[in-house]
Amino acid sequence: MSNYKLVYFDGRGRAETIRYIFKLAGVKFEDKRYEMSDWPAVKPTIPTFQLPMLEIDGKIILQSKSMIMYLARKHNLYGKDEFEGMCIDMIIDTADDVVPPWDLIFFSTTEEEKAKHTKNFQEVEVPLIYSRLERLRALEHMHAGDYFVSNKLTAADLHFASMVEVANVYFPNSLAKFPVLKAVFDRVVSNPVIAEWRKVRPVTPW
Repeated sequence: MSNYKLVYFDGRGRAETIRYIFKLAGVKFEDKRYEMSDWPAVKPTIPTFQLPMLEIDGKIILQSKSMIMYLARKHNLYGKDEFEGMCIDMIIDTADDVVPPWDLIFFSTTEEEKAKHTKNFQEVEVPLIYSRLERLRALEHMHAGDYFVSNKLTAADLHFASMVEVANVYFPNSLAKFPVLKAVFDRVVSNPVIAEWRKVRPVTPW
């Protein structure tokens, strides 16, 4: 049994999909969280100067999507074959497009700048990303059940749900005009394991 240590800020962000996978797989892990104020001291100790970081038996892994793909394969959340795995990657990559425009808001230095980026996020970026996801879900080889890929919960659904939670920070109820996607999100968060984790996880702004 491997020993896992997930290192991130005290937030959901890019780490929550990884936590979801661990919880669904019933895998114990150390959930190390830093405050943003800790970052100047921590940053030089991280090879890429970025978080999250995953330690597996002391071996350091960076880049959240690499972690997601590895853990999903290991814990049967990556589809039944290579083609489904590729489709899962496609959804993960598309959902992940939420992050760059979100970061523009988060790192804004003035209220005027924040308001401008928030407006663009709500009116342009998120609707575009969600519409892409709806079109991908409608593809004949994708629309096989209640989830994005086949009729089984996979890393695609987990990452999508995680990115919706990210979007909702600056765009509350962002799925209101996307009922097909909302149905997938609701299925993910109503999974008993995920629902229990969402009840007990630390309450954080993002």
